[in-house]
Amino acid sequence: MTITEFSSNTFWKGETGIKAAVSDGNRTYRSSLYLKNGQVFDYSCTCADGRSYKGMCPHCAALLAYYKERRREENGRMVFTSQEIRGMIREYTNREVADILREEEGADVVLRPRLLFKSSGLQLEFDVGKDRFYVIRDLPSFGEAVDSGTMVRYGKNFAFHHSLSAFTPESRPMAEFLMDLIHTYRDYYAHFHRTGGSAVPAFRSIQLNKGDLDRFFELVMGQMLETEELPGLKVQVERSGRDGISISLPEELVYLKGESAIYLAMEDRLCRCRGERGRELTVFLDGIAGGRGGRTLEINDRDLPLFYERVVRKLEPYISFQSEDVRLEDYRPQELKARFAFDSPGPNEVVLHPTLSYGDFSFHPIEDEKVPRTVCRDVPGEFRISQTITKYFKYREEDGSDPVIRDDEEAVYRLLTEGIPEFQALGEVAVSEEMKKLKILPPPAVSVGVSYAGNWLELKVDAEGMSRQELLKILDSYRQRKKYYRLKSGEFLELKDDGLLTVAGMLDGLGLTKTILIPHYQILKTDIVDGLRLMEDITYPDSMGRRFYAIIDGSYIYLDTASGREEICGESYIIENGVLTPLSVSGEVVPLH
Repeated sequence: MTITEFSSNTFWKGETGIKAAVSDGNRTYRSSLYLKNGQVFDYSCTCADGRSYKGMCPHCAALLAYYKERRREENGRMVFTSQEIRGMIREYTNREVADILREEEGADVVLRPRLLFKSSGLQLEFDVGKDRFYVIRDLPSFGEAVDSGTMVRYGKNFAFHHSLSAFTPESRPMAEFLMDLIHTYRDYYAHFHRTGGSAVPAFRSIQLNKGDLDRFFELVMGQMLETEELPGLKVQVERSGRDGISISLPEELVYLKGESAIYLAMEDRLCRCRGERGRELTVFLDGIAGGRGGRTLEINDRDLPLFYERVVRKLEPYISFQSEDVRLEDYRPQELKARFAFDSPGPNEVVLHPTLSYGDFSFHPIEDEKVPRTVCRDVPGEFRISQTITKYFKYREEDGSDPVIRDDEEAVYRLLTEGIPEFQALGEVAVSEEMKKLKILPPPAVSVGVSYAGNWLELKVDAEGMSRQELLKILDSYRQRKKYYRLKSGEFLELKDDGLLTVAGMLDGLGLTKTILIPHYQILKTDIVDGLRLMEDITYPDSMGRRFYAIIDGSYIYLDTASGREEICGESYIIENGVLTPLSVSGEVVPLH
């Protein structure tokens, strides 16, 4: 039966009148009850049995049951999230933000073994990480990744290109030992599965034979090793009140804290937890064991998504949350998604329009105050995105909130080479047609010819697609140790260790003086190159902001290597800012600088 149009009125002597519409199949009846001291004093219903002396009709009975259930819910105790739970959420959030900052500083990868004492002998498991460690769940796949140098991700925030050189000097011998174990097992498996063609099955622990034992203990002599697993640490989860849950720690669990580790004892086992495991467990155990609720804490339903994301997921590798009527995974919050739209409305200008989303709700990171309180926010994730934006964008648009790069060529180049891959790792990246024009081009292929003419060594440099004037500017950028050269098209030419760098080095090595000298002036001043006058159309424009010295055959520069003094001997000219000026005549000596 369905109860609708429910109403109740309490009179001054405590009597209560209840009325409602009760649907029974295709018929609806008007039922009413009159209660005194919690007991039915009178009743009526529009059905055929509404006034029967045999007792209440089914419709009145359904109305009474509905009223009692409502009273039970209304009188239920309201649950408030414990301060310890709020402290846990805040602490785990702050720690994750701190981990993000530490990642930016960089660190080598650490490989740690874990001993497992089995009836068949000694086995090893391994975990890998930097500040946070992850169990290697598939050792054969790990070995293949090291062999091939593959990038593998562990969890959301840790990934690295696998190779022996990626590990710290302290961990590298253990990594080499592990690779030997994996290769031996792989060969053994291939020998007994020659026709099967199947891949090596996944496993997370590996058995040590007698020879392996000796080698292993030689590596770890004098070190502290982690052994076995935690005692069966279980936390009981139950519904509490009308709008919350409670979590309880077993009374028989003994929890002690040392200076660098925590100790858990239950039944006949004592376990020491340190490092990442001890660090994660300490916040939770301090909160629940030291709370005012006697090893039991309560959480309001509104805070369960945050509690699940910030606390439960951190502890799932170490603690089993058990419940018959609560599924904590049902409170998993909506995932943070990010979209980064890049545009280039003008030269040396890039504008970023970032959008963050939780489900159907989207917002600009600068306008996060508009996010409803009902949204469970991924604070570390948003912080990571904010850090990345401020890393590459220092300013915002004057009439808006979008980050912008303006009149900063180096910042644009850094964004294209380093920033875009970082944004792609954080979310979706979209670029406008104008932004696509900001390309990073590889250096052109270079050919060099060397010949000897009279007293001069001549170099002929050919870079495909490059004019002589642009090639000289590129070589000058190499000399200034720049990472790029900006082409007239707006594209960036990447300057790497290639042929052009070799040419630039040759030119620097051939010149004992930094003075830019143009020899054979009496010949070159009338030369035509690609239809352009070598002096007026090429050299003069190239002299803007620079000074060239042009000398005729028979003239030369004298350099005193002891004092660094330079002199021009003979007929010479200065070409500077597009103007040719006589400097000296035949037989004259003029000091430079």
